[in-house]
Amino acid sequence: MENYKNKPFVLLSVNSDSDLELARSVHAKEGLSWRTFWCGAMGARGPIPKTWGIRSWPTMVLIDDQGIIRKRTTLLEADAWIREIDPLLAILEKRRQTR
Repeated sequence: MENYKNKPFVLLSVNSDSDLELARSVHAKEGLSWRTFWCGAMGARGPIPKTWGIRSWPTMVLIDDQGIIRKRTTLLEADAWIREIDPLLAILEKRRQTR
């Protein structure tokens, strides 16, 4: 994911574990190189999962530079999904250049 540093989007994993230390250990164990959002003690019933429409776990969310959720998927589907980043990035970069 280092090749996407300073690009006009952010990639987040969303973790609904009720225990923060467990969430941190999973992040480290999986070797995730992107940020992980912890839902807090309310887990999947918290306000962020409800607002963002997250229904499966763990979930990855791609948010563009205007705060728009462009894509969400489970971490299990991440490899296929990451291939979709480059075409989306081309659109975002073109939009950024025309501002």
